[in-house]
Amino acid sequence: MLCTPFSFLLLAAAALAQTPAPAPADTLQALLAEVHQLRIDLQATTVTAQRVQILLYRVQLQQSSTARATTRADEIHGRMADAEKQVARAAKDLQDNQDSATRATDPERAKIFQMQASEMKRQLEMWQSEEQQWLAKDAEAQSQLRAEQSKLDALQDTLDRLDKALENLAKQ
Repeated sequence: MLCTPFSFLLLAAAALAQTPAPAPADTLQALLAEVHQLRIDLQATTVTAQRVQILLYRVQLQQSSTARATTRADEIHGRMADAEKQVARAAKDLQDNQDSATRATDPERAKIFQMQASEMKRQLEMWQSEEQQWLAKDAEAQSQLRAEQSKLDALQDTLDRLDKALENLAKQ
């Protein structure tokens, strides 16, 4: 027999024709395996979607907490600033009164200034006490705001990482 390229092709075609077709059971097994893998992928996708929803809800709640902490800190800071102004005004009024008392030539008038000075000192001490209370509340509010903002930042970082992971999965 001559071995020409044409006869070689005929022999190869005959050999391929004799390869048995995949059995229906093998095809069925392949389909079942693919369906099973699709089911696993669908479950994983569902769980991921639920976790994303939970994370988004937590971010929303934390944004609300941070907004409340910001409002509270702003209000307290405003009240502290008002108390500082009151202290400054009371100190100035007291100093003016004391200056007037030292310039007074009439002993009765000097006595009136001294009585007023006594009341002004009491008011100044009251305002200084209030200012100290607002300073402490301001420090606490600022600390709480930083804590809430830190929690929000952590949740947003988690969202960013999740977004990148999902983006990488989509590229595959």
